[in-house]
Amino acid sequence: TAAEIFGVHNPLTRGQAAKILSRIMKLNTDEAADVYFKDVPKTHQYYDDIAALKSLNILNGFEDDTFRPSVALQRHHVAKMLSTAFVLMPHYNTDFRFSDVPDNYQYYVMSLYDNNITKGKTSTTFDGRSSITRGQMAALLFRAKEAANLRSIVIRKNENSNESPLYDVDWEETHYDAIYATKDKTLTVVEANDDIEITTYDEKFDVIGTKNIPLELPMFG
Repeated sequence: TAAEIFGVHNPLTRGQAAKILSRIMKLNTDEAADVYFKDVPKTHQYYDDIAALKSLNILNGFEDDTFRPSVALQRHHVAKMLSTAFVLMPHYNTDFRFSDVPDNYQYYVMSLYDNNITKGKTSTTFDGRSSITRGQMAALLFRAKEAANLRSIVIRKNENSNESPLYDVDWEETHYDAIYATKDKTLTVVEANDDIEITTYDEKFDVIGTKNIPLELPMFG
């Protein structure tokens, strides 16, 4: 069957997830900074994709300097990947409901939950340590793109910078961009100065979410 061919019920590995997300984001992997993981040499089939995502702080390794590309991807890690990749933010209109999510993942999990991308295992638990299947990842990616209104947040290159962009897009000589999402009538403003500042406003122009990303990540390759 089609489901068996695609392997919808098979666990998705961290390496496979890196390749899928890198391709969807259309990252220019040739411009990504070199990264070091004990178990991901430059000859590894997923090295370029992992390096590109690591450069954007979308996907990280472990404290022992490994990436573990063959290990199944966990729900906590998916939340960070999608929230960061699609610049999704919580709506801040409800209290955090999941009692089993560590503090460092609460922002990302709430971003997915508030944007109707995922739900918890129960009304009070998220079960972030459980693995995700290929079919589940496909559904989450579709919903994340829908939540982002099928748009890419384009961070413009600073006019004083001669560095090449990591994103494969056309750049203008400005460090300011704004995107209006007709789906939920929100305005997202992106400014790149000493760091990346992302602010989202509702239709009354009240701030409903902010996020700062240090430029040393590096965003431009």
